[in-house]
Amino acid sequence: METALDALSAVGMRRHDSPENWLAKAYDGERLIDLIHTPSGRPVDGALLGRADPLSVEAVLMPVLTATDLVVMRLLAFTETSCDFGDFLHVCRALREQVDWPHVGKETAGSPYAYAFLTLLARLDVIEGGFL
Repeated sequence: METALDALSAVGMRRHDSPENWLAKAYDGERLIDLIHTPSGRPVDGALLGRADPLSVEAVLMPVLTATDLVVMRLLAFTETSCDFGDFLHVCRALREQVDWPHVGKETAGSPYAYAFLTLLARLDVIEGGFL
């Protein structure tokens, strides 16, 4: 992360302190840039980026996470102070055919919040529950 911030500083952007331990920030003029480096405690590394699909987002080609990686990260972000499942339920319904649910279950097995969410999806017949 420091290398990225140093590179941005070298081309005239200014660093901005962030209280989050998974995020760094920089300004390009008045535009704020978020550099997410460890979402849900998981590093953004070559393996994660290697699974990403290059897609055009507003005319810029960029790596976009797989549905499975997105679901894993989001489930691992649930905590006792942030576990409102309502906003993510419709996302999982829309992505259900694109997600490797057994992999999600394995990757999130240590999280009671992820387990609760996956159980809810299974009980609502959004996913099959045999892998929980």
